[in-house]
Amino acid sequence: MKKHFFAISILLIFSLGALLPLFHQGFFITDDGEWMIIRLSAFYQALHDGQFPVRFLHRLNFDYGYPVPTFLYPGFLYLGVPFVAIKLGVVTTIKLLLGISLLGSSLFTYLWLTKLFKQKEAIFGALIALYLPYHLYDVFTRGSVGEALAFLWAPFILWMLERRNFFFTSIGIFLLLLSHNTLALLLLPLVFVYGFIRKSFAFKRLALSFVIGIGMSSFFILPAVLELGNTRFAQTDVSNPLAYFAPLALIG
Repeated sequence: MKKHFFAISILLIFSLGALLPLFHQGFFITDDGEWMIIRLSAFYQALHDGQFPVRFLHRLNFDYGYPVPTFLYPGFLYLGVPFVAIKLGVVTTIKLLLGISLLGSSLFTYLWLTKLFKQKEAIFGALIALYLPYHLYDVFTRGSVGEALAFLWAPFILWMLERRNFFFTSIGIFLLLLSHNTLALLLLPLVFVYGFIRKSFAFKRLALSFVIGIGMSSFFILPAVLELGNTRFAQTDVSNPLAYFAPLALIG
């Protein structure tokens, strides 16, 4: 671990630029961050009232209830509970989770890259991962705690694959699935191909690590899939993907 001490110190120092805004009083204006605070507060109350696993936030939606933990990434909610339980406050807890995700993604990216490159290149790659515009945009503009945590667990899984650690590879897959549904769907096939190409495990053992990780998260995944037909989600237009392409006149 001594050989990593200097590198981790450098990462901590250069990460301050990304972390300092989280130390400001109150919460910054974001697209989803305020919703994350409200959901965590209602989630903690539901858990305190005896619901486990929590699937229905009865305090929200004008007291009609809101089944958001059944369908949307409950990982950050479960991770936030211990901090709320020690009276840290829901606002501070969400900011803490965002800070952990930023710093953790950089650290795990470094540890993964040290298995592939020299230490200097690994440090540089970790800082690039931390300061990627979309990464910071996700935290400070979108306020998406789920996506931020997904960017934490993805390099963790890659690191575990390089270490050929079957147990923690499965745990990482489990945590990624709870952190963000959509990113897990996008990233896990790529992670599987990576593990296959790198020959981290024999094919059957690699597949088994995914089966175990998915199995551990089945308390969330199965209801989310099987009960989706009871919602109007499929009939709801969240956004039009074609609206996000630049016009042809901008080419060149």
